[in-house]
Amino acid sequence: MKQIINHTANSLSAIHGIALSVFVVCNTLLQTLLFPLLQTAVGATWCFIISVLIDATLYAVLYFIVKIIYDFIFIKQNKKFDLSGRWYHVHIPRQLGEIDYSLVHLSAGYTDISRDLQDFTFNGYNKHVQVFSDNVAVCDDYSTHWYTKAIKFADNNEFDLIQIYEAESRGSSTRQLTSCPCCKTKFDTPILVSDSDNYRYGIHTFKLFSKGVDGPCERIEAEFCDCWPSLKNGDLLFFRTEEERDECIKDYFRIANSRKQ
Repeated sequence: MKQIINHTANSLSAIHGIALSVFVVCNTLLQTLLFPLLQTAVGATWCFIISVLIDATLYAVLYFIVKIIYDFIFIKQNKKFDLSGRWYHVHIPRQLGEIDYSLVHLSAGYTDISRDLQDFTFNGYNKHVQVFSDNVAVCDDYSTHWYTKAIKFADNNEFDLIQIYEAESRGSSTRQLTSCPCCKTKFDTPILVSDSDNYRYGIHTFKLFSKGVDGPCERIEAEFCDCWPSLKNGDLLFFRTEEERDECIKDYFRIANSRKQ
């Protein structure tokens, strides 16, 4: 049976092990060298109180220092996982694996990513946007906040991270269908449907792209898929700047408009 590898738990075990080993060595040196002198100087009672205070704080300080060093080495060796900060994203819809250019708007916004060892937290906020006079602008009152519920390294896969997310939307998101999104059967007349519930879960799979061979991550490509009955799935693209994201949005609508002509 294939076992789940908990990378963060393994890292914490290693950090605790190193910190405890250093603590034992430091405590032995203090007991041997410092405390006898301290007892002579301030007396047995005060020496005991000081030793208890040192023991109570020494391990916490050592653990904090070891964790910082461990994390520094991890990022030094895996720069593409240094994702902390604000990213700008856009959702590109797909239908049966192909980009769907039928939408009159896209969902786009920003994501704040934080990291603690090998655990990542994504907080994403997006609204419906359209392009007006070559400028990207919000086109309705619909908005979504999505965030990490669980995430792990995707060992031995074509992607780097896999995430379960929860999404909470405000407003109504609808789309007009001219054919069945599953079998492609054409409808006699277009049908207006709600494409997602306001509360839903889904899955992200992330690919991280570095600047150079060992450089920091400069772009993230993901696939998203809401749980049924939501119809939302496709590509989720992350950029470091709003300008890069907006150019991606403009490219989508350029292609979409050219197909309508």
